[in-house]
Amino acid sequence: MRFRVSLVLMTTLLVSFGAFGQKRSITENDLFDFTWIGDPQVAPDGSRVVFVRVGANDKRNGYNTSLWVVSTTTGDVHQLTNNTRDSAPRWSPDGKYLAFVRVTEKDGKPDQPQLFMMNMAGGESFQFTSLPKGVTQPAWSPDGKSIAFLSTTNPEDARRTDSETDHESDVRVITRAVYRSNDAGYLDPRRPMHLWVVQVPRNSDDKVTPKQLTTGRFSEGSIVWAKDGSQIYFTSVRIDEPYYELPVSTPTRIGDLFYLERSGAQPKRLASLNDAVFSNINLTEPEEVWYTSFDGKRIQAWLQKPPAFDAQKKYPLILDIHGGPHTLYGYVFYHEFQ
Repeated sequence: MRFRVSLVLMTTLLVSFGAFGQKRSITENDLFDFTWIGDPQVAPDGSRVVFVRVGANDKRNGYNTSLWVVSTTTGDVHQLTNNTRDSAPRWSPDGKYLAFVRVTEKDGKPDQPQLFMMNMAGGESFQFTSLPKGVTQPAWSPDGKSIAFLSTTNPEDARRTDSETDHESDVRVITRAVYRSNDAGYLDPRRPMHLWVVQVPRNSDDKVTPKQLTTGRFSEGSIVWAKDGSQIYFTSVRIDEPYYELPVSTPTRIGDLFYLERSGAQPKRLASLNDAVFSNINLTEPEEVWYTSFDGKRIQAWLQKPPAFDAQKKYPLILDIHGGPHTLYGYVFYHEFQ
C-alpha cells in the first residue's frame, strides 16, 4: 500500500513538473506584459543608475513611463516615481538631485511636459517650470546652478490667456513636404525648438523664471555645456526644408563625418571610416530614369545595374516599389541595392 501511494505521488509530481516545463507560443496580448528600459543615466559617483521603465498601456493605446533606480553594486531596484508619464532623468553634478520631465493631467487630458526636481535624499518631487508649450531635453550646467532645455514656447504664448489657448484653431495649412512625425504628431514650422535656461531651485518654495536664449525660425537641439559653464553648444540645421538638401552620403559612400568651419565654407571631411572596405568592393552608380504613368504623370525611378554590366546579356530584374514623400528613396547608400 505504501508503495502504491509513493508511486501515485511520484506520477503526480512528474505530471506537474511537465506542465510547468511546457511553453506556449507568443500572442499579441503578451505585449502588455513586456517591460523596456530606456534612457539610463549613471550617477556621478557611479553607485546608481536611474532609468525610464516603459510598459504598454492597453487602456490608452500608449505607454506608461516611470523612473526607477538600480544599485551598480547590489543590483537592488527601486521605483522613484509613481506617475505614468515621467522621462528624461538627469543627475545634478553632485548627484544629490534629479531633474526630469513629467506630463501631468489637466481636465482629464495630458498637459504640457514640464521640469520637475527630486531630492535624492528624500521628499516629494516638485514642478518648477510652467511654459505654455512645455519643455524637453534638460541639461545641467557643470556647477549645478542652472539647467538648459528646449521649448517651442514663443512670446505670443506668454501673452495669451487660458481661454485663448483652449480655443486655438485646429485648422492646419500644410506648406511643407514633411508635416508630421511618429508620436509627435503634426509639426508646426511656426514653432521652432529654442534654447532656454533656468536657475535650479532647491525646494518647492524657491520660485524661478526660465529665460529664452535663442530666437529665429530654425530649431536648436543636442545641448552640451562647456566644461567651465561659460558657453552652451547646440546643433541647428539652418535650412527651411533640410530633407531636400543633398546628403553627405551617396549611393557609393556611407555618410562620413564632416566639419564646417564657418557659414559658406566648404565642408571638410574629418573621417573616412569605410575607405578600406570600399577599396575592395565594386560599387555602381544608379541611373536616373523617368517614365510616364497610366494617368499621364511623370514618375522618377532609379536603375541599379550590376558591376561589369554587359548590354548584350540578359539579367533578372528586381522591381522595388516605394512611395513618398515620407521615407522616400533618396540619393544615398543602400546596401541592398548594391
